Amino acid sequence: MDSSKQSIAKVTLALLLGLQVLTVGIILLVSHYWGESAYLKHVSGLMRTVATESVQSVESLLVPAERLANTTRALMESRVIPREANTELERYFFEQINENNNFTGMYFGWVNGDFLQVAHANKLHPDNPFYTKFITTKNGNKTSIFIGRGDDFEMLASHPEPNDTYDPRDRPWFESLIKGKLQWTNPYLFFTSQIPGITVSIPVSSDSGEPIGVLGIDIEISNLSYYLSKNQLSANSSAFIANTDFRMVAHTDIDSLTLAQLNGDSDFRLIKVDELRSQVIEQALEELRASGQDFVSTTIRDVDFDIDNKPYHAVFHSYRKSGLGWTVVVTAPESDFIGDIRAAQYWKITIAIAFSLLITLGAFFLALRFLRPVSELQESVLRDSLTGLYNRRALASLGDEMTKESHRKGHSVCVAMIDIDHFKKINDTYGHPIGDEVLVSISQRMLRVSQNSDMLVRYGGEEFALILFDADLAVATAACERIRKTVSGNEVLTDQGLITVTISVGVVEVSGDDNYILQSLSLADQALYNSKRQGRNRVSTQHDVCIL
Repeated sequence: MDSSKQSIAKVTLALLLGLQVLTVGIILLVSHYWGESAYLKHVSGLMRTVATESVQSVESLLVPAERLANTTRALMESRVIPREANTELERYFFEQINENNNFTGMYFGWVNGDFLQVAHANKLHPDNPFYTKFITTKNGNKTSIFIGRGDDFEMLASHPEPNDTYDPRDRPWFESLIKGKLQWTNPYLFFTSQIPGITVSIPVSSDSGEPIGVLGIDIEISNLSYYLSKNQLSANSSAFIANTDFRMVAHTDIDSLTLAQLNGDSDFRLIKVDELRSQVIEQALEELRASGQDFVSTTIRDVDFDIDNKPYHAVFHSYRKSGLGWTVVVTAPESDFIGDIRAAQYWKITIAIAFSLLITLGAFFLALRFLRPVSELQESVLRDSLTGLYNRRALASLGDEMTKESHRKGHSVCVAMIDIDHFKKINDTYGHPIGDEVLVSISQRMLRVSQNSDMLVRYGGEEFALILFDADLAVATAACERIRKTVSGNEVLTDQGLITVTISVGVVEVSGDDNYILQSLSLADQALYNSKRQGRNRVSTQHDVCIL
């Protein structure tokens, strides 16, 4: 070959080499960034779901207290229950807080300073499951009596408290008498238990319309923090609730609710948001203000920001009812979700380019390029776009292999079919967008109570499949029962209000000789049909199918 042909060959080889490197690089980079964008959109949806679930938790905590306050006022004003501080009224209060553990205490303060309170045990009264405080005034003499009660209302202790200085008229919740309507207090220190909480209070009137006093129901703030901690999204994510004055109401880390006492109990306050000294929270609020959006709003808001070149995302969702203006804020760094994926993708690009060079130089470029294994199926392909659960394709591609592997290790495997009861009626009544909200909420509830090793799949429409690994039929049935109770235990909060949702479940054990999940789904579907026939909102097994 003459020198000119050699030169042309060298140039051609260099061009082919450069073109191959460029082509491979562009394809992988585009795939990387498109896949990352789709995954981040999915993460944003999950954060919105967490915020919505947190608002639902707040509402499920507060609404029952409001209902009880309104009902009790009506009963007192109509004299169905007494208006005087006696044992009958005490028992009524006892029964209400005994039935709902979210209520710390229930009480009534009269305009003359008399007081009746029934409450759960606390650090001041730890020896009795419940305690009662009676304060009465006769002829200018004040009498305060403590009574300890058991779980069945039996008296365990009784003694006077001569040094009791409590006056209900000085407490924040008594202000509803002036306003003449139901109200929620700002967080404050409960006088007796010395713990932070909130109170719903409502005035009660006589037959002539004159005020008799104020009814109050206490809820501990720690309950709200517990709800937030259950919904924590990732290792470095955080969530909190704050009111319109940016005072903390709840936090995923309850220790962050540093308490401050300025001038005594009446000046008790929770720490302000800016006193957390969290750079992430401060930056999220700054981005929200810069975008022209309010902290308390009727819409769900998203903001993105960077801290030290590290991307973060935040979601704001407000609760605006009964005069309250509380906002749930969820923040998380992108790296919690895509850090490992991004590092793996960069490494993958580097390796791909290096191998492309070696293949081209070895003259096997074309053959090896076509023999190169297809890249791993992107996670987004295996996920349902609405709920974020695995889809039917994932069940077909992953379920069988995981079942075979579990059987090889000698572990039991069960499969369940789950169907939302009367879902068509929900769609017909409220519309498909509300139906989608129900699907997302129910999916998250089922996912939270499932084991990490289980595989929850949106099988189609309102139907789900659940593979339970290392679980025999008894264990799987108990797990499905937990899922059913979790779904039916609380109504689903949607844009159209609260909706009651239940599920029916059919569960079967996959035979040790049967490594194919799809062959077991038919029997699980028959068990599901049995649950439907038996009235829905129940779990049936393969044994129930046998007796049909």
